[in-house]
Amino acid sequence: MNIPVNFELATLLKQYGFDVPCHNFYLHGKLQSDYILLQYKNEDYFLFAPTIADIMSWLYAKYHIWISVNKSEDFRWWEYNLMDVNNSTRYIGYEGHFDTYQLAYYAAIERVLNNYN
Repeated sequence: MNIPVNFELATLLKQYGFDVPCHNFYLHGKLQSDYILLQYKNEDYFLFAPTIADIMSWLYAKYHIWISVNKSEDFRWWEYNLMDVNNSTRYIGYEGHFDTYQLAYYAAIERVLNNYN
């Protein structure tokens, strides 16, 4: 969860207003990790590259949604659950059959961004 997200997800996050300073970022599509280059923050070719943990904190604060990723009951794939933290009885959704936990998190993050913005 401490690995920067891929370029595609970083692009989607920028479209939905993610603007939390991160140690890693993409500059001209290449992953970088040097705070000095933050001077390019407002350029089109600059994207923050947060970790999944960074994104989960942002989604929690902005949308009050928590993502839970777990192995399926038979341990053959990963699945995610979305929960509304302001209403413990509101279960938002579930989806499964992802080969890695990262793919499950990416899918859950995209679902929140595309449906709750």
